[in-house]
Amino acid sequence: MAINPDQGETVGWPRFVETVSHAWRSIPADERGHTAIFTSNYGEAGAVDLLGRSLGLPRAYSGHNGFSEWGQPPATDTHALIVGYDTPADAAPAFAGCRRLATINDGVGLNNDEQGLPLLLCRTAAAWATMWPSLTHYD
Repeated sequence: MAINPDQGETVGWPRFVETVSHAWRSIPADERGHTAIFTSNYGEAGAVDLLGRSLGLPRAYSGHNGFSEWGQPPATDTHALIVGYDTPADAAPAFAGCRRLATINDGVGLNNDEQGLPLLLCRTAAAWATMWPSLTHYD
């Protein structure tokens, strides 16, 4: 991480996506059909999109940088598997009824942005179109 933080963020991606996939499959099918994968940054979303297809994951959504321009989840998604946030309040106050499904562990103990964070299944308390402006961030 000290030499190349961006490269360090990719450590453990296969294990990261496997953890997301395990959490995704633990959601009851009827609920999963109305659940988006929402990540805190484009790296997490890119990992899910790149490596998750072979594991049956849907595309990921993120409000981070240019990824936000690729759109918000469909209005029919009333739940979100939240990736990369310590708490739902860090993502947006409109997520409610959250429960932890898993914890990210890169397997090598590297303290990158995802290490130790929960995967949270939450309800959306507002429409995505209403929340999206507060979920987009550029840094």
